[in-house]
Amino acid sequence: MVTFSILAVQGATNGAAPYSLAQTVAVGLNSAFGNIVSICIMSAFVIVPAVYNYSYARLLLVAGIDQRLPRNLSKLNKYRVPVNAIIFQTVIAVIFTAIAYIVIPYIGNLGNPANLSAVVYNVVLAASTLVWAISTGFLQVNLAKFYFMDRRAFRKWLILPLPIIWFSIVVGAVSCLLAIIGTLMFSWIPQYISNNQWWYIIGGTTVMCLIIATIGSMLASSEADWQELNR
Repeated sequence: MVTFSILAVQGATNGAAPYSLAQTVAVGLNSAFGNIVSICIMSAFVIVPAVYNYSYARLLLVAGIDQRLPRNLSKLNKYRVPVNAIIFQTVIAVIFTAIAYIVIPYIGNLGNPANLSAVVYNVVLAASTLVWAISTGFLQVNLAKFYFMDRRAFRKWLILPLPIIWFSIVVGAVSCLLAIIGTLMFSWIPQYISNNQWWYIIGGTTVMCLIIATIGSMLASSEADWQELNR
């Protein structure tokens, strides 16, 4: 609904501008409401990363408890907060941000640094969308797999009727597939990257991220196994 409202009011070209949502609200209502939306958007850039960082640290905590990651990540402080996991995520985020928005835009002759920052932002966001779509698709695959592995047990633990489950599997899988195709085939920033270049830049970035994640998980798992053997 938000995307449609921006496109309906400002059109496809103007709708891609920064703070286009605030501009749309200002056009539809008045500038005071547009300013309120601008403040909310700016606040989200501070609040959302903090909430995500705190929330996803729990995943590292669980992985440490399950001996999939080094057990140091599963330690809690006296307030029952996984502080080591939060610090680890924060350091990784700071390093990535520094490379993406400070180092890359200003090394060599890579064009206007301001434009390059916008390109890096959209490429990273699109690659993240692909990773999320692929990851979410496995939720549907796992549901179907569990059903065919043991139908009796699957029916025993059902919370929703089976037709709803299969509807969710089909709709979820198709949605993930469409998200992957749409993200790969259509450039988010055609003024900087054409569709012909977009798909292999995003696809290559996604593959590189998956390779790095695979290697990192292998190293972390081996470290966790080593710690378990030396307890």
